[in-house]
Amino acid sequence: MIHFVGAGPGAPDLITVRGLDLIRRADLIVYAGSLVNPQLLEEKKETCRVFDSAHMTLEEVLTVMLEAERAGLETVRLHTGDPSLYGAIREQMDALDEAGAPYDYCPGVSSMMGAAAALRMEYTLPDVSQSVIITRMEGRTPVPEKERIEAMAAHGATMVIFLSAGRLEELSRRLMEGGYAPDTPAALVYRATWEDEKALRCTVETLGQTGREHGITRTALVIVGDAAGRGAYRRSDLYRPGFATGYRPARPGGPTQTQTQKPRRASLICFSARGEKMALRLAEALREGAGDAGERFDEVNVWCRREGGAENPGVLTADCSARSWAGERFRDSRLIVFVGAAAIAVRCIAPYLEGKDRDPAVLAADEAGQFIIPLLSGHLGGAHDWCRLLAGASGAQPVITTATDLTGAFAPDVFAKQNDLVIDDLTAAKKVAARCAAGGSAGWICRLPETGSRPAGLVDVMDAGTADAAPGEAGTAPGENSAGTMDCGILVSARREPAPFACTLRLIPRHVVVGIGCRRGKSAGELEAFVRTALAEEGIDLRAVCAAATIDVKKDEPGLAALCEKMGWKLLSFSAGELQQVPGEYASSDFVRETVGVDNVCERSAVLGCMEMLTAQAAPDGGVRLLLHKTAGDGMTAAAACYTRRIRFDG
Repeated sequence: MIHFVGAGPGAPDLITVRGLDLIRRADLIVYAGSLVNPQLLEEKKETCRVFDSAHMTLEEVLTVMLEAERAGLETVRLHTGDPSLYGAIREQMDALDEAGAPYDYCPGVSSMMGAAAALRMEYTLPDVSQSVIITRMEGRTPVPEKERIEAMAAHGATMVIFLSAGRLEELSRRLMEGGYAPDTPAALVYRATWEDEKALRCTVETLGQTGREHGITRTALVIVGDAAGRGAYRRSDLYRPGFATGYRPARPGGPTQTQTQKPRRASLICFSARGEKMALRLAEALREGAGDAGERFDEVNVWCRREGGAENPGVLTADCSARSWAGERFRDSRLIVFVGAAAIAVRCIAPYLEGKDRDPAVLAADEAGQFIIPLLSGHLGGAHDWCRLLAGASGAQPVITTATDLTGAFAPDVFAKQNDLVIDDLTAAKKVAARCAAGGSAGWICRLPETGSRPAGLVDVMDAGTADAAPGEAGTAPGENSAGTMDCGILVSARREPAPFACTLRLIPRHVVVGIGCRRGKSAGELEAFVRTALAEEGIDLRAVCAAATIDVKKDEPGLAALCEKMGWKLLSFSAGELQQVPGEYASSDFVRETVGVDNVCERSAVLGCMEMLTAQAAPDGGVRLLLHKTAGDGMTAAAACYTRRIRFDG
């Protein structure tokens, strides 16, 4: 029997237990002597014959292995790392198949895993990178044209580059030509897990310099991408207390929703009698005033955390620690205000931070009413808006330090919040914001009509648009540039379209209404899976949905109500008579008419829901289009429509 065995990245104790057992049993070992740690051969039995394949051709390797197989011997073909990566084993296995020789394959630990261990890094980080590209530069061995370094770099994902350490200057140049910024984090890992291992952090621009300074020309991996740096990332959902899995129910103590899904509640906490007076004053301002987007709170609560409890009626006593209080408020409030030292607020909220799209707005105000500081979610959470409102009401000085606020540059997160757009990729949003803050330009493609003065930094690009746009939607009017000439830009669309830029910030308008009909007893999970699949097949992003609509006899269906609560959708319901009056042609069902009094629920309710949303937004000139016709399955029906809305640049 012939056994292909992965030896691991270098350290002899990183071979698998199975691989080591095969080495100990082998009568013959053919190993890659230029790469495999020779210490592994110390585990062989005395009678085992050893061949170094570094000095052999494929035909010679096959001859040795096949002769051993005919003699009834156990053979180990020992490759470095995991042989599935650049191990040239397919050609060996094909030859053995042709000869009728039996073999198996014992995987090993790849050097890319050893490199990650050396750097103490994770290749996949939420809001940073969820994809890893494993590749190499062409040399004497070519690579397909579509897999050239520049093409791979255009994705902006984490890259692990093998067999390219001898051409670092060229690699650096081509990575930047492909789309990586010069200051993108990078690393060189020489002989990962060996005793003379070197793990060197640098940037894409300084790859060549780092290699020269440390004499690295071979046996090294290059790792590129933001995951290789030490930047911010969002905590994963996997172990978040509020995230339920098949093995663990959701638990209190961690956020469970995005900002817009949380209750419209503001919570204030103070730590002294003087702070209590200031907190009450700020709470009154929050009850009476609205943020810049016209948002008001449904509930405003003041808590006191001090010995003796609260002094004033209506002030709640926080019986737990301030940190525990903050954890609960992260779950149930959109705004948290600490009246006291900012350092207390920072220590209290630190364990609960998750990401810009999930964290509530957090402010710190001093007890004397001199300063108010937004600490968290200044843009997406509205902390800056509430800071300005409270400062105006109390006479305090707002302390806002965000670069885009200070320079007046275009801020994608502020723009998205003002226009009810979902940010698809926070990392891309940061890159666009940084480009604009530095006075640069970003490409602009929008599927919706616009109003107001667009910032100078957003440049129209040539684009074909989409045939399925709603009335009034179209591609951006062609400008002098094309998407191919811009390395960074914004796409506003409710559809899942190919990324037009190397770094594309997708902003998803929430203007789709899903019409749903269902048999009694359907769960939220069943409905979500059905709707998600139906929309995906039409290329509609689920995050574009703002509401679900149905017939009034289904409005209290528990599964539908739970789905809307989970997704943050408004639930609209209409009578059979109202649905029957909706103009247009729809799929008709006699069974549905006999059951609920109207021939079609999902299509009609989706369209009527859009009409109601237009009325609520005082946009009588808007149009409605049916995007997804009736889809049925397993006792459920779904349709989707969208209404025309304008993208505003005037706030």
